Amino acid sequence: MAKSGIGGQFELVDGNSKKVSSQELLGKWLLIYFGFTHCPDICPDEMQKMVDTVNLLEKDGIDVIPVFISVDPDRDTPQVVKKYASEFSSKIIALTGNKEQVQQAAKAFRVYHSLGPKDKFEDYIVDHTIITYLINPKGNFVDYYGNRKNAQQMRNSILSHMKNYEILEKKSWLDAMFK
Repeated sequence: MAKSGIGGQFELVDGNSKKVSSQELLGKWLLIYFGFTHCPDICPDEMQKMVDTVNLLEKDGIDVIPVFISVDPDRDTPQVVKKYASEFSSKIIALTGNKEQVQQAAKAFRVYHSLGPKDKFEDYIVDHTIITYLINPKGNFVDYYGNRKNAQQMRNSILSHMKNYEILEKKSWLDAMFK
């Protein structure tokens, strides 16, 4: 877990109902967004921005894995999150789980989420934190991006964090050699 207390281990399932743990994602830079597939406006905008950011970084020769985690496990089955994510990009790892698994992941990232009242059609909105998290290859929280940041700003920030990470990793390696 990062020193900030944001982030941590989780185990969810992907769109093929295969278990995916946070441990399996180590070694990669991640952008993680918590949302829900029935979201009428904000989630689609944030998902598209996450994909746009990943595409900009890809043009720089840099791989960052976009991850979508549902906060609505009642409706967002593995098949539903898979279909939803594929509407934005085949690069997205779409995850869901049972209520306890989703709650554990949300708690690890300090993501607020709450089901709103149901209407006469049993439909509802899920109020939730609107943040995309940047996670480094060690699984540590690095930064977050709210809905006021655009894809270009996110790209620039991520590139800066990656450079700092490389410098710190080299320094740590050198320090270890001379101890």
